[in-house]
Formats: sequence, structure tokens, C-alpha cells
Amino acid sequence: MGFRHFSHKMHDLVICSKADYEQVPCAACGDMCSGMTYACKPCRLYIHHSCLLPEDISHPAHPPHRLFLDIRPVPADFTCSACCRSLHNGFCFLCREPSCSFAIDVKCACPPPAVFHPNHRHRLHLFDELPEDVEFPRCDACREPCKSSVLYCLECKFGVHLLCERPSCLFEHEHGVLRLPWSRCPTKNCLELRASIDEEDVPRDLLSHCLYCQKEIGPLTPLYYCKDCKMIAHVKCVFSKAKSRGEDLEMIRAQAKQDGEQQGNLVAKEAAMQHIETFGVMVDSLNDVEKAELEDMQKRRAVETIKVLAWRNCAAGSSDGIPNSPFLDEAFSEFRKKLPQDIPRTNSLAVASEDERLFKVAEYKITQKLSPDLRKLFVIHGDVSEESRLTQNPKIMVFIMLCGTIYSMANTRVAEVTEELLYNWWKYLMFIHVSGFKIQFAIDRLKIVMRAHYTDLRDDNNCILRMDKEIRELSDEIEESKSKLGRLKDKRELMLGATDENLVEACLKGARAWEY
Repeated sequence: MGFRHFSHKMHDLVICSKADYEQVPCAACGDMCSGMTYACKPCRLYIHHSCLLPEDISHPAHPPHRLFLDIRPVPADFTCSACCRSLHNGFCFLCREPSCSFAIDVKCACPPPAVFHPNHRHRLHLFDELPEDVEFPRCDACREPCKSSVLYCLECKFGVHLLCERPSCLFEHEHGVLRLPWSRCPTKNCLELRASIDEEDVPRDLLSHCLYCQKEIGPLTPLYYCKDCKMIAHVKCVFSKAKSRGEDLEMIRAQAKQDGEQQGNLVAKEAAMQHIETFGVMVDSLNDVEKAELEDMQKRRAVETIKVLAWRNCAAGSSDGIPNSPFLDEAFSEFRKKLPQDIPRTNSLAVASEDERLFKVAEYKITQKLSPDLRKLFVIHGDVSEESRLTQNPKIMVFIMLCGTIYSMANTRVAEVTEELLYNWWKYLMFIHVSGFKIQFAIDRLKIVMRAHYTDLRDDNNCILRMDKEIRELSDEIEESKSKLGRLKDKRELMLGATDENLVEACLKGARAWEY
């Protein structure tokens, strides 16, 4: 789609693949590019997604004046007014007041990751501490000065303490109990913010060491924890992990307070809720032109399917005037033979439900469940829709289809693959392919699954597969037994407490009876 930024007005910037930006410095901050990165390849300009900054900001370290982004090379003697470090390349923000020499580098001006807060329309940034000699902004929630751990808006001076209202954080994380790199939390996202590990509603059985830095979390240290997998981590470690992934952080509302909530906050929340877009709302909002684009892709997929099924030559290349297609590969030959009649096609793959909320990722939108897959897609392969002629909303629909297919393929065990599921993956990837998306990596993955399904690896009598299945079933039983054991221990503790109280009460009654 491309993104036009004022720092590079000659050409649009596009999300590039990892192969393009490795070992290349970011034009804005000077660090090596990592995570989601935009590029202008003709000009050899690369810039982090988080470094695509506004032209001017209001910074909490310099409240009297606005600061303006200077995209010229910094002078040799430049020193950041915030961190006092020298900077030899990259952009900086300057105060244009004649009597003021305040200047800061990009990393101090807008510390990543960007934070999207439910009570504010702009993205925020977390500032750990502010200089003592400035006028502190007032917290929008408690109205007290924001001296540290403040989420601050660089556009309109909105500020709120991180611990005020305690919004939950959407963040894909490893399983807190298993603590293995490949083990993911079953809910994948939601972390709850707490002021300390000693709060009443923080479970007692949580591991006291941070998942990421492995250091013990002190009694007065803010933390994030996950109810589902018992994950626990320092707030700073979660922010640092998001920064290293090149991700933004999405905050969502915690449960509303029962009493004492200000009417103004309620009104603001209700107004914000009205602007939440769901997948169903987006589908209903497609105009006639956008619907026609998607219908045209559906017709192209039907034509491509007919050509593939009509092709009977196993040699590579084209035959009888039929052009090359990635779906004519030998890996699909057994599938093609069975497709016309023998494969059931009653159930389609549901990639999103109508009530799922859409979140912004770069210049696109995606459901919460699929947002990690879209970010990973951009980080590794760049914008695969760059050559597609679809307009924005149809592109978003195709991206949801692509990420839904990737999610389904990644979360389906080999023993669970059916021919109907293979058909759905094949059908969706063909639609995405004819839409102009560069998805050879996904088609190659499907080839591997096809070969596995139509060879002896899928034989029910294969002893390795049987053992793998038994191992998974036993592992699931162990996890379920552990959960039951924990609940039983908690119930026993409660019963012991109640029994002790009843016994004390009975003894007191007996003592009073003897006294009189």
C-alpha cells in the first residue's frame, strides 16, 4: 500500500522483508533495523516502524515549548538534553525558541513501544522518570503530578499514571508454568497489571521470578501476570520485549470500578466504545466498488481452480497453453486426483467472527487473535500485498484470510489434518495468490503438509505417530491433574480455616458457660 512520511516526500515507504533490512541502520535512530521496518529501496532509506514520528511533539521533559523533528544529519557535537549522550547519526527533536537550546534524540523523544490506551485517541509512550526541574503534567485519572511511570501523549500533553485504572495489556507471551520458548499461553494475549505481588487478588502460587529476566520480583514492584498460564513479569521487561519485537502495546479496559467513578470518565469511555470497529462492522461497511473487487478475485480463483483440475501433465511448466501455477506442483498431484469427487467440502474455515474487534497494525487492521501473525509476517516477509491492485479494505480482508489460514496451519497437529481442512487451506491460499499477494512461503508450507498427509507418515499404523499421540494425551492428562490438585488444595485450605474458626467459637461459648 505504501506510506508517505514527511521525512521522505519523494517516494512512498513500504514494509520490507527481513532479508532487505538486515545489517542496515535506521535513518531516524541510528540503531540496526529490527522488527517491522519501512524502506524506500530506490533511495536506500530504512526506518523502524516505531521511528515514523510526527513532525512536532509536546515532550514532558520540556513542557514550555513544542519540539520539532529535524531530519538533517546531527552536528558532530550534538548532545541529547535528556540522556546527555552524544549522537553521531539519526534524527533529533529541537526547540525552535530563539533563547532555548533544548534538543533530544529520537529514542528519548519517543521511547518505544508505542502504547494505545483505551481512554485516549493518540498513541502514548512510557516515561520512567521526568526531570525534577520541570512542571509535571497532571494525571488524567487521579489529578496528581506525573513524576514517574507516566504514559504520555506527545501530541496533546495527555498524561496518566501507568497504575491508574490499571488497564490490561494485550501481549503474546510464553506459558508461565512451562516456561519454554515454543510454549504459548492458551489465551495468547491478556496480561493484568498489578502494583505488587502482594495484592490480594494476585494468586499465591505464582512463581516469583520474572519470565524474561529471571530475576525475583520484589514486594513493591509493579508486574504483569496472566490468570490462564500463571505467567509473571516486570512491567519494564514486557515493554522491553515488545520493543525488541518491534511491536506496539494495546491496552484494554479492566473491569469498571463499582463505586466512585467520575461521570466524566464514564462519558469518555462510552464515547470511545462507540468507535470500536469489529470484523462484522467492516464487512458491512464495504462499498460496491470494494465488493466488486472481492467478487472479481473469487471469479479468478474459480478460473484458476478449473485450470489446475484440468491439467493432467505431471511435468513442470505449462501444458496446452495453461500458464504456470504454484498449485500445479507435484506435491499437489494426489490432492488434485481426489479433489473433484472424493474430498468433502461442507465446512469452510472460519478465519474471524463478526464480533471480533479489529486492531491497527501498521496501515492495516486485523483481529486481536491474528495480530501476532500479521506482525511476524511483516517482520519476516514485508508487505506481501505490495504488488496487489486491491484497494485498502479488500486488502485487509485478504490479510485476515491469509493470517487466519497461517494460524490454522500452525495450530493443527499432523494427526488432526483432514482432506477437508487441506481443501480449505488450498482454496484460501489460491484466492490470496490470485489477489496479487506474494505468498510462496505459505504455499511451500502447504506442500510439506500435503506430502506428509499422502505418504506413510499419515499411516494410522505408524508407531511413531501413535507414540506421539499417546505422549500428547498423557501430557494433557498431567496438566489437567495438576490443575485439579491445585483447586483441591485451595478448597482444603478454605475448609481448614472455616473449621478452625468454628472450633474457636465453640470453645469460647463453653468458657462463658463455665464462667457463669
